Amino acid sequence: RSAGLHIELPAARPAQAAGAKGGQASPRQAPSATVIDVQKLDAQVQGNLAAAALVIEGDLTANGTHAVLATRAQMAQTGASGAPVWNITLQQLAAAATLPQQKQPWRLQVGEGLEVSAQTGPALRITTTAGQATLTPPAGVARPGEALALRWEPVHFSQAAEGATRIQSRGQLSGLVPAWIDALVPAQPPLEAAGIQSSLVLSGDWDIDMGEALRLQASIRRDS
Repeated sequence: RSAGLHIELPAARPAQAAGAKGGQASPRQAPSATVIDVQKLDAQVQGNLAAAALVIEGDLTANGTHAVLATRAQMAQTGASGAPVWNITLQQLAAAATLPQQKQPWRLQVGEGLEVSAQTGPALRITTTAGQATLTPPAGVARPGEALALRWEPVHFSQAAEGATRIQSRGQLSGLVPAWIDALVPAQPPLEAAGIQSSLVLSGDWDIDMGEALRLQASIRRDS
């Protein structure tokens, strides 16, 4: 458990910009350091390697963005010692982030009951059950009832001992509002800077099979 932790990450050294007076390079404007204040960070594990319950709760602020996290999961290990299988059942995964100059948070909610299975050893295999997640913007950004919804079918990832990798994923999205991007980067809103105003609401789907060959099918449709 941690409370009151303060972390300051120094910014990278600014690059030299050419073309300064006298032929000398002048440094570009230095980016600000990243400051992280952790008000709360609780991680609790009950059980053992065969079966355990995990609870993580966090509350932190990073460069003016306030975020909270709540996660609850059940974990269990099965299989042989040389190739153990880890099974995780997600009971809760919720996060909220309030950006600078916004009074209400963006909320992410992953549907409960998502299961993840990971088999380790010479080869790695990860699978998930079908699931869904919802991203809800603040009331001042989205109209009532607007939210981005993601739904996916079981996801499969595998990596053979010799390194060959395969990823399979298929799903749908709905309620995507491009205008939200300006609210996500209010300091430099790209659409406003380009003189673009949009009330579009989009939906779409994807079907990806990436291995020795890549098969990708994706579509976006206008809903309003």
